[in-house]
Amino acid sequence: MRKNNHGSNEAVFLVMLSLGLVWIWISIPSSQNKYTLGLKFPHQGFQAPAIKLVDVEGKAKNLSDFYGKPVFINYWASWCPPCQAEMPAIEKIYHEYTEEGLIVVSVNASNQDSLVDVQTFLQAYSINFPVYFDKNGEIGALYHITALPSSFFIGRDGRIVDIVIGGPLSEAQLRIQIESMLVGK
Repeated sequence: MRKNNHGSNEAVFLVMLSLGLVWIWISIPSSQNKYTLGLKFPHQGFQAPAIKLVDVEGKAKNLSDFYGKPVFINYWASWCPPCQAEMPAIEKIYHEYTEEGLIVVSVNASNQDSLVDVQTFLQAYSINFPVYFDKNGEIGALYHITALPSSFFIGRDGRIVDIVIGGPLSEAQLRIQIESMLVGK
């Protein structure tokens, strides 16, 4: 005589289905979440998180001040070898594309760096683009910086076009991305 396990299979199925539904329910992002789909860090296609930028003289700007223009954000520190390696390319790109509307936002991880080292670094690499400071690490936390350097390409509409974690970025990589943003792609 054969036993019918049909009833116990159904019970297991219903338990698993119920657990799955509970998991989906508790995984739904809250309405207070700034980002959709439960993603809590910047992603390609998302609006770039708003940041307040403060330069060495204490003058402040907001990222939103640059809307309407393509923006390249580079997060770095003076002690970081890949950061050092990519600075000449960023400086060259800055000079070549500023008149076409490119905004370079260089953010130093000041909570991990010293002002003296930063100033020495900027002089050694003849950096002329504006440098802003993340003294409390707030920008790094908001952008979920996990490695230095980290670069964010932001379109005219304030949405993130691309993210590059680590480096160094080559001049060719920068040029391709910047030219694409300048033509509005």
